[in-house]
Amino acid sequence: MKIGVTTWFRDMNYGTILQALALQTYLKKLGHEPSLINYLPPRNFPKDKRRTFMQKVQNKLDFICTNKYKSEHSDIFDKKRQSFFETIDSLCDVTAPVINDADFAEIGGSFDAFICGSDQIWNPNWMDKHFFLDYIDGSQKRKISYAPSIGLGRLPEQKIKDYADLLKDFTAVSLREEDAVHQLSTALNKPVKNVCDPVFLLNKTEWLALSGNKRKINEPYLFYYFLTYNTRHWLAVKKFAEKHNLKIVGLPVVGREFYVFNTNEYINSAPLDFINYIHNAEYVVTDSFHATSFSILLETQFFVFEQFSDKSYLNTNSRIVNILNKFAVSDRLIKHNSTAIPELDDINFVSARKNAEKFINASKAYLSDSLK
Repeated sequence: MKIGVTTWFRDMNYGTILQALALQTYLKKLGHEPSLINYLPPRNFPKDKRRTFMQKVQNKLDFICTNKYKSEHSDIFDKKRQSFFETIDSLCDVTAPVINDADFAEIGGSFDAFICGSDQIWNPNWMDKHFFLDYIDGSQKRKISYAPSIGLGRLPEQKIKDYADLLKDFTAVSLREEDAVHQLSTALNKPVKNVCDPVFLLNKTEWLALSGNKRKINEPYLFYYFLTYNTRHWLAVKKFAEKHNLKIVGLPVVGREFYVFNTNEYINSAPLDFINYIHNAEYVVTDSFHATSFSILLETQFFVFEQFSDKSYLNTNSRIVNILNKFAVSDRLIKHNSTAIPELDDINFVSARKNAEKFINASKAYLSDSLK
């Protein structure tokens, strides 16, 4: 079956690239012919009036630091951008660019079925109807969602009707966030499944076959990957690494990280290098959903900080809480703003896999059944 997949895949974000690669690889494994729909949305995120004065100041500071560092090291970021594009273009099938209504109409006739893929393509803070396949008639073509993320724990009440209208002609609907499943199912008056992120559709052996298993760093190291800047979390990393006599290796992402963390030699790492760094680390410390997911998949000891405080309107902690619960490793979660990493017994990954086996198998069954 020829399948058009709509998701984010051109961002310089490791999780974004790898989830797109995972879903396409798995669909090919099932015998289908998937292609990523080459639509690049406008990404001008709305300014939220709920930000405090200090949040505005910190956001502005990170914006200035990010742009300053990128201008000072444009060659590094050009190399990184090129490696991201090459990963997708060499390992995935991608359609011609989709820009206007005529392009969308042509895409509509090019595939037998359509899938809304993962990542935060359904986050209500930047809704784009094209990521709900609004240009496809669900009575004529099969429309499926596989693990799109709303980012939040629950949908805002004022957005529920919009989602219900956009999803009413879908053949099958699933979400990554467990907490929002019942909420959306009630609004649609039909089942909504909670399924795993696409990266879990491939196993450890398959990921290592893609990324290569040769160590890039020969000495023992701790790998960090933070999507937000938090001095307390960084101090916890330093103390833990010193205690365990580990080199600190990391991938700065935004703002003050570039100037404070001082591990900039790895900035231009390609998406598959990300997997290699996680697999060969002694420990991973992160606040990222996908770094957490790959730590579990690759059986690397890890800790994950809450990215946001419980009261933050930006709070997306539920995604990480859900996946930790599925694998019964919730003790790896560290409260936001903590300054220490606890000393815990190593994770038993055989037991962790067993806890989540039913969930992953049910997710695969949902995808296969929806395409029959």
